[in-house]
Amino acid sequence: MVLRVEIAVIGLGAAGAAALWNLARMGRDVIGIDQFEAPHDRGSSHGQTRLLRVAYAEGEQYVPLVRRSIALWRELEKETGQDIFHQTGVFYAGPQGNEFVVSSRASAARHSVRLDVNASQNRMSVPDTWTSFVEEEGGFVESDRAMRGFIAQAQQAGARLHLNSRVRAISVRDNGVEISVGGETIFADKIVVATGGWALELLPELARHLWVERRVLHWFDDLTGDYSLKAGFKPFIIDTHDGSAFYGFPAIDETGIKVADHTSGGEVATLDNLRREVSTEDVAAITALTRRFLPALSQPRRSVVCPYPMSADGHFIVDVMPSSLRVVVGVGLCGHGFKFAPAIGEALALLALGRGSATDIGFLSAKRF
Repeated sequence: MVLRVEIAVIGLGAAGAAALWNLARMGRDVIGIDQFEAPHDRGSSHGQTRLLRVAYAEGEQYVPLVRRSIALWRELEKETGQDIFHQTGVFYAGPQGNEFVVSSRASAARHSVRLDVNASQNRMSVPDTWTSFVEEEGGFVESDRAMRGFIAQAQQAGARLHLNSRVRAISVRDNGVEISVGGETIFADKIVVATGGWALELLPELARHLWVERRVLHWFDDLTGDYSLKAGFKPFIIDTHDGSAFYGFPAIDETGIKVADHTSGGEVATLDNLRREVSTEDVAAITALTRRFLPALSQPRRSVVCPYPMSADGHFIVDVMPSSLRVVVGVGLCGHGFKFAPAIGEALALLALGRGSATDIGFLSAKRF
């Protein structure tokens, strides 16, 4: 028996779950497919929290997209009745002339993002000669809560789920797309592929532009309470002179303060052979950073691996596939895509429906490759 649907979303990480949510609340006949439960911790959308920066060093064109995301995070909060985006501000620091800091300030100036250039971060050790400021529009997202919200609200709006079954093949026909999944067949008018690090299997056209890199997230005990959200400790990002992008979050519960290096541990892998064990080298790398900038911290109490699905130029791919108007893709989020999830999901939904996006996503087109 073949299940027929209007739109199938393959992959229910951040982009796919947000697309499912947007399509369902638009009243579409949509099904979400994932090889695991939804949400799960095997991809790139777990780990409690995600940084939300508005003064975007990676490109000024991202600023309207992140502001649209903030509006949509607020809509998800209203639907779930939970706090998801905490607009605490974000503390930035780096050596004088540091490219990340300079680009962040240029992005802020271009888009009138509020900065407090006199602000400091208590309990952090940053050289007096470095540039630092607080970007006031940003903050952090509770990613685990957001993922549960996307899925639950999509189901409440009528979305179906097909979980714990891996898609083995997609075949584009004249009248739709045939999806082979777990020994069954689903036939959809359109599909959205948002499979993160597994995208290479289903999107051979893009395979040479995509890969996976390994990162590790760490949590440290907040023994004094000084690093808590309640105490006013802000999420931060510090771009060092030696290539590390050290970032972290206030403790929001008993798991403590979360920190990571956005750039380290980047071995190339596929998700099926990713080294998920945390090594002594992983711990040594992060404690070297905490000794410099958060010297009150000791050893991490918990560490987990988080894969980054990368693209060749470090930017996302959100587009209709050039080979078929029936296939929409949202892949290559490069470790900085979660903050944009609701707006990316909206864009994917509108692309699947043949409509224009609410914000400009032309710079994320697959055609740039």
